Amino acid sequence: MPRQRAFSRRAGWFCLLCPLLFGAPAAGDGSVPGWNKLVYLTYRVEVTNYCGLTTERVIAGFRLQRNNLLNKYNLTPPQIQSARNEAWSLAHKEWDNRGLGGFKPWCRRDATRYAEEFVNELHAQ
Repeated sequence: MPRQRAFSRRAGWFCLLCPLLFGAPAAGDGSVPGWNKLVYLTYRVEVTNYCGLTTERVIAGFRLQRNNLLNKYNLTPPQIQSARNEAWSLAHKEWDNRGLGGFKPWCRRDATRYAEEFVNELHAQ
């Protein structure tokens, strides 16, 4: 177990240092049409993941919405990756800010709603 924690810590530091060592990807920002929408969509699926609510149907609903966004907006692969990174970072910060046990109401309220929205998207098609 201690070896695993040490590896996780090193891997975490490596992930944090990658943008500094290898350069950050060409980032999208709020001025790129569709980028904010992709960030929010990806944030929602990350929240469901943090809360253990990701099912095949949730993922399918997410992919359907994501594909619709990508077809509507002409985002480049670096912009898509940048949106993913931003969404993950926002979800992680939100989870981290909740403190011990504070994430439970967040999961009950927000993550459950997000999961339902993704599944409902499948039924709407």
